[in-house]
Amino acid sequence: MTFEDLKRIKSESERVSKLYEIFNEEKRLLGSKAGKVEFLTTIQYINSVLKKGDRILDIGAGTGAYSFYFDELGYKVTAVELADKNIEVFKSKMNETNKIELIQANALDLSCLQDKFFDVVLLFGPLYHLEKSADRDQAINEAKRLLKDEGALFISYINHDIIHLTESDYNPNWFDGNTYDHVTFRIDNFPFVFFTLEEAREMILSKDLIIEKEIATDGLSELLAEKINLMSDTAYGQYLAYHMATCEDIHKLKATNHFLFQCRKSE
Repeated sequence: MTFEDLKRIKSESERVSKLYEIFNEEKRLLGSKAGKVEFLTTIQYINSVLKKGDRILDIGAGTGAYSFYFDELGYKVTAVELADKNIEVFKSKMNETNKIELIQANALDLSCLQDKFFDVVLLFGPLYHLEKSADRDQAINEAKRLLKDEGALFISYINHDIIHLTESDYNPNWFDGNTYDHVTFRIDNFPFVFFTLEEAREMILSKDLIIEKEIATDGLSELLAEKINLMSDTAYGQYLAYHMATCEDIHKLKATNHFLFQCRKSE
């Protein structure tokens, strides 16, 4: 399966499932010091709102990086994933100590789950893939429906405005290509869907949600990956401390590969 093969698949859900046969999200998050910046930042913010006995819903759980982490801390975790390959890997990692409820389902229809049942809802993967605005609205509305009135909703997006630089880092001649509009510089939404900071904010606020925090979860870690991966443990620890201290800075939000929004329902 190649990216060109993916383009020929008409069904969005099938295309997403096939994408994860060639793309390893867990390796991206946990496979290197640079990759772990996003994971460590995200869990710090989630941990800050959790209380003993809380129920967590992980929508778009992938192969379970976040689900397994919070399960091991003793929280009640329900994981929802669509892609067959991710479900297969997720199940292979389960053992007798894990209490995760794993459901294969589409983020657009979680009618199998009860209203206002979860203290914390994570909506990460789906908004990397949903091309239609109506589908994005539906995914957020489903996440909101399942969240307790006093709960916390975490939503993640891929930042459109950094992709030009990260792609050029991989391929110095990327700007010669045809994967973006050469006048507006808008990038094609393939194989992922990208949003500016303003577009992501507007999408959330239009759902009667309040944004409590905006976080640059990985900052420039992808662009600086080679250097970060060479850091000593001491230097890396200080880099993480610097990143955590500055990741809510408005200027850093324009220079990150992923946004994280910590939200709650309006009163």
